[in-house]
Amino acid sequence: MGHTQMLELPQPVYLALMKVAEASGMTPADWIAANLPRWARENGETAKAQLTDAEKDAADARLDQHIVSLGYATGIDNEAIDADLMAHLMPPSHTPPRRVPGIDAGRVFIAPDFDAPLQTW
Repeated sequence: MGHTQMLELPQPVYLALMKVAEASGMTPADWIAANLPRWARENGETAKAQLTDAEKDAADARLDQHIVSLGYATGIDNEAIDADLMAHLMPPSHTPPRRVPGIDAGRVFIAPDFDAPLQTW
């Protein structure tokens, strides 16, 4: 439910408001309601305003410009990190021995080249 309020504006301000509202196809009250929240955000006001879908999309696009991929895992996904390490440290022809859960429990597997110096491929 709206409230009726009287707002006294100087004539040049009123004429400018009428002009921009008419050009936007809105009433002066609708134009003020649509533009005042944006002005408050841009000027540091704390009033919480709802963003339009277009404003959200524009903000997402600006954020996407700052996203950087380092080219390697930086999270806590250990399986992905392990896979990246294996791909970097093991030659493409290397196939790790198959381990069977339950049967191989508690066994330690030592690679045949355990004493060889580490190499990167």
